[in-house]
Order: sequence, then C-alpha cells, then structure tokens
Amino acid sequence: MTDGYVILTLRFFQEEGQWVGDCEELGVAHYGETLDEVRTGLEDLLVLTLDTMESVGERERFFAEHGITLHPSDQPAPTQEYHVLPDTHLVEPKRIPIGA
Repeated sequence: MTDGYVILTLRFFQEEGQWVGDCEELGVAHYGETLDEVRTGLEDLLVLTLDTMESVGERERFFAEHGITLHPSDQPAPTQEYHVLPDTHLVEPKRIPIGA
C-alpha cells in the first residue's frame, strides 16, 4: 500500500565511456552502458533502499535529517523540470512512491 511519494534528485553523466547515475539525497549510485539502463537500475535501487529504510524503522528519521518531504498520494506532483548540462549531463527530479 502506498502512503505517499518523495521527489528525489537524480543526476546522470558519462564517465570513461559509461553512464553513471546517482541520487543526491540518498547517496545511491548505479552505472551501465546506456542512459536507459542506468535510469532503470537506479530507480530499482531507490525503491529497494526506501523499502529497507522503512522495514528497519529508519525512514522517518532519515527523511527528517536530510530534509526529504513525504507528500500525500493524493497531492499532485510539482512540475518536473529536466536540466541538461553539457552534452553528457542530465539532472532530473523523480517521483518515487513510498509504501506503508
């Protein structure tokens, strides 16, 4: 059951022929051959990380310490903007559902 969502900042860039993606707020990273592969892998890791935080009872504390807001499910997501920095960098906000 989903009780809300968070907006996290995802950064993607090329480094030594590979794509790297990381989440600024959670410190989670993933790398791979293509941007799509990295985006999918990073999103999977984010869900796993958030689920683990919840299962060990640390989500609320971590969110408070890192300024992460849990938005209610029925609240519309803020407008998402994508920022493309040179040809090899992309920064995007990502809405991630949070389970109860």
